[in-house]
Amino acid sequence: MKRFHRFPKRTRRLLAAAVTAWLAASPLSASAMTTEYVYHNGRPFLEMNFLEAGDGDTWIGKAEYPLSRTLMDATKSSAAYWSGILGDRAKNSQPWQVFVTTQKNEQNAAAGNVSFGLNEEGEWGSVAENFVARQIQDGKALNKETLELLRDEGEEAVGDCGFSLVTIGQHLGANREGAVDGWWLDADTVLPTNEQSTDFVATVRHELGHALGILPQIQYIDEEGNVLTDGEDHVYTAGREPLVRIHAAVSNPNDWTLHLVDQNLNPAKPGMKIVTTSYFNELKAANPGLKETDFFIVDNMETDPGLTGAKGYAYFVGDHVTEALDGATFHGVNGLPVNGWEPIAWDDEGNPFYDFEGSHIETPGMMSHRLYRNYTTFMEAELAVMQDLGYNFDRKAYYGRSIYGDGLTITNTRGYSARNADGTAYLENTYSAGPLGVGLHIFGSH
Repeated sequence: MKRFHRFPKRTRRLLAAAVTAWLAASPLSASAMTTEYVYHNGRPFLEMNFLEAGDGDTWIGKAEYPLSRTLMDATKSSAAYWSGILGDRAKNSQPWQVFVTTQKNEQNAAAGNVSFGLNEEGEWGSVAENFVARQIQDGKALNKETLELLRDEGEEAVGDCGFSLVTIGQHLGANREGAVDGWWLDADTVLPTNEQSTDFVATVRHELGHALGILPQIQYIDEEGNVLTDGEDHVYTAGREPLVRIHAAVSNPNDWTLHLVDQNLNPAKPGMKIVTTSYFNELKAANPGLKETDFFIVDNMETDPGLTGAKGYAYFVGDHVTEALDGATFHGVNGLPVNGWEPIAWDDEGNPFYDFEGSHIETPGMMSHRLYRNYTTFMEAELAVMQDLGYNFDRKAYYGRSIYGDGLTITNTRGYSARNADGTAYLENTYSAGPLGVGLHIFGSH
């Protein structure tokens, strides 16, 4: 059984501001972490900084226990999955920076991103863009010495910088023989072998998928529609969805957020409020001129379990996903279902507090929030998501053919072998030496 979780949305909204305060007030010295690299074809693709126990900040993830050498190596193996996929065509001249921290006795794992630069107000601070993606896709120059510059020269001297955070908990799975703190270590299989323990390598692959861009850009608002600032607390009400909107400044067409459509297939737009049908009806009763197309509508499956069809999900749509699905649909939608409202906490009476999650693909694949998945790698449709997010790589090096449709009778004549140098065709009579490849993947039923 494998679980994957991320920072709650409010945590992510405030993450950049908190990191700024943390780095300025409590900078990390070279002795506070172990820095290692993941290489691709001889060049460092990723810089991994493992915080030592006691270092960091409790608000964003102070390291609470020492990560064993075994888990450090497994974390690097997880990252090597992504360097292998993206490395050939990646344009980053500097390594992608990742900071790894730990939470003692926390049955969880998490990941987030931090991007600093000039925001829409022309002020230096957190921005509504994923600079890690820009670095890998476009070669955007980012300041590698983030920690030192924040300590020695102040915020304005830093310029554009971006890095990722990964938090590793403990005891998410059973501590069976061969496991480490409940984590099972196996980097070499497509099907999980973890049994009662939790698949560590698959978990970190999942979390780094979030860091690479599978997460929404959103803002919390008050009842008048004013955006809450980083210092303001959002008030959650038990049994009620919070007030939230698509980030008004999100503009990159490759951003995950702008690939989403709501349950009515209405595309996400900057500044659009995210609401349920019932809340939209409340607003429309007070203002009859409101239109559904002006809102991003996703119903809450927990409070309304009778939903049918496409209701209760957002959907990720894109040309590469359409190609991978090859005519198949989910709930009648030519796209991948994405989770909407999820409980994040409960009051003393057991009533849930909800938040708009919006960052997991709700098939049973690697990027879902389900308790069990029979995968350790991304399905082809999930790799297609990464292409729609702007990453340039040869998807067919990993899957010869994927069948997502139901009720089909197929004679498969598509082979799977090594790819040519351009990544445009298979080579005859040449076995694929790529790791974790799948010749034929059948996802559909009947």
